[in-house]
Amino acid sequence: MATGRSIITTDAPKCRQTIGNEKNSWLVNPQNEKSLADAMLDATAEKSHLDSMGFAIRDIAVERFYVNSVNREILEFMKAK
Repeated sequence: MATGRSIITTDAPKCRQTIGNEKNSWLVNPQNEKSLADAMLDATAEKSHLDSMGFAIRDIAVERFYVNSVNREILEFMKAK
């Protein structure tokens, strides 16, 4: 995500929440080779959208996982305890 590349990930807890929506990546069914293959084919067929998808996923990474934001949330949580 941080490199600005669209991703293919498993439709499983913690993975599906990371991507936000299917406009910036593909979700595949766990342990389903056909689902993965279909997503890979979609990714290669939609080359014109890969850059915009990459920018969108990078924005999510910065918004949710930027080190300063994460550290601030941890410190606020610790102060509340």
